[in-house]
Amino acid sequence: QIILPDSGSVIVLKSLLQGKSPKAIASDLGITDKTLYAHRANIMQKLNARSHAELQERALSSGIIS
Repeated sequence: QIILPDSGSVIVLKSLLQGKSPKAIASDLGITDKTLYAHRANIMQKLNARSHAELQERALSSGIIS
């Protein structure tokens, strides 16, 4: 099972998969767009996902989201 490093990563992941825009997520979390994109890149690397569809599939199959 893949474990994300912190709850912030899970919040970013869930928000992305709910279809929220990166700018909206960054604003909600009080971070810059650049920081959000770095979080997204790290999450995708940890889940070995190359696309949004793979990201969603791997997050579901690993139990990170339901």
